[in-house]
Amino acid sequence: MNVRQSALKLIKHSAVYGLGSGAGRFVGLLSLPLYTSFLSPEEYGVIGLLLVVGILLRTLCAVGSGGATGIVYFKYASAEHKRHTIWSMLALVLMGCVLLLSLSPVVEFLLDGFLTDLPSILSTKIIIGYCFVLVLQIATEPFLISLQFDGRAKVYSVVSFAGVLVGVLFTIAFLVADFGVSGWVLGQGIGAFISLLIAWMLTRKDLGFPKPQYGLMRDILRTWTPLLPGSFSMLFMLSAAPFYVGEFLPIESVGKFGVGYQLGMGMALVTSAISAAWMPYFQSYMERPEEANKLFPKMTVLYIWGVGGVSLIFFYIARPVIEILVDIRYKDAWEVIGFVALSQALVGLWGMLLPGMYFSAETKYVTLVQVLAAIAAVVSYYVLIPEFGLIGAGIALVVGPVVMVVLQAILNRLRNYQVSSFEVIPATSLLSWIFMAAAVIWFAWGNTSLLYAGILSLFVLVTHIVIGWRIYHHIFNN
Repeated sequence: MNVRQSALKLIKHSAVYGLGSGAGRFVGLLSLPLYTSFLSPEEYGVIGLLLVVGILLRTLCAVGSGGATGIVYFKYASAEHKRHTIWSMLALVLMGCVLLLSLSPVVEFLLDGFLTDLPSILSTKIIIGYCFVLVLQIATEPFLISLQFDGRAKVYSVVSFAGVLVGVLFTIAFLVADFGVSGWVLGQGIGAFISLLIAWMLTRKDLGFPKPQYGLMRDILRTWTPLLPGSFSMLFMLSAAPFYVGEFLPIESVGKFGVGYQLGMGMALVTSAISAAWMPYFQSYMERPEEANKLFPKMTVLYIWGVGGVSLIFFYIARPVIEILVDIRYKDAWEVIGFVALSQALVGLWGMLLPGMYFSAETKYVTLVQVLAAIAAVVSYYVLIPEFGLIGAGIALVVGPVVMVVLQAILNRLRNYQVSSFEVIPATSLLSWIFMAAAVIWFAWGNTSLLYAGILSLFVLVTHIVIGWRIYHHIFNN
């Protein structure tokens, strides 16, 4: 299979995965005007903090999620082994759910420091209710992973979209009825339950009777545990940004940041779809390393150009979208949208550089890279937010992923991971151009007239397309 065919195959699978998650996120974005109309910046700030705590608890309690189960799942080709692996993951996940519910008092303690002046917005009942929402979401993961690893991308997308759509519709209904933050929690809970129900119904025949095995549970734990510090590092690097904003700025700033963050996370329509397709895709080449050595480096350069270009579009549309979509109380949210998108693009690039570690069974280095990058990110938050406010938070979001990509590239060279190598000059030149172009577009929208900013930004995007066209021909003609 040549580079063109491989790239098209990955794009096709990514498009299918993105269709479900992308459609769901699109529905969420369409609902944003209603959310910002019925929720004050303070209430939206509370939701932002709840989401951060939710990611923290899911990281701790969703045992075996992500690549950890994948390593065990693909160890043997037999269907029986794969079924047992999914049931073993579910058994671990259910234990994690019990732990999560027992931690609800800790959640209340974590949020008290931010909400001392706003006791009417958040109650113990809301916190406990949100913990049950997380339990439903976590319990769905083994069934979704079964669909993903079994190559049933279309079904995976339908399940993802259905839960989000139902959740958004019920959330809007509850917000219109003036339920506030409670309405958001109820809506999310109903959506999570629908996702779990559909995912279970679509996989129960293939998975058969529940047969978790102690040996597989132990293998998943052994694979997952070393990755846990890295997962927390990603949390502190990216997802915990609202906490850093809340520590230095008023709670309404957390709400504004949350709106910008949600819009910027539209970039995940692209990056999460590629990541969902990339994991099983590159693992399928583990028995064909010579072929992977030729394909993956070129696909990495294509990723930098393509996904980097999409992140520039977010810088381009940030201010007009805020002006059109959201309530005027959130107008400053445009300042962080592009940075959120760029950070997601860089995290996806880091994922493109990981196959060498998996092929060499040296995933222990993943944690080292993530921890060092998280330290750099946390330092950036504490330095930049007090000095520059929301803009500083946006810039700090990018610092960690940049460090992560640089460290991973260096490590790939030192460990001689041929499958994760790439042409240094084209890759670094492209990245430098993307950073410069992003800065130009952002400063244009912030410091010039809207007409001039639009024209200048459009010129930058056209230049990026021309550069990409030349790179495309260089890759496919060599």
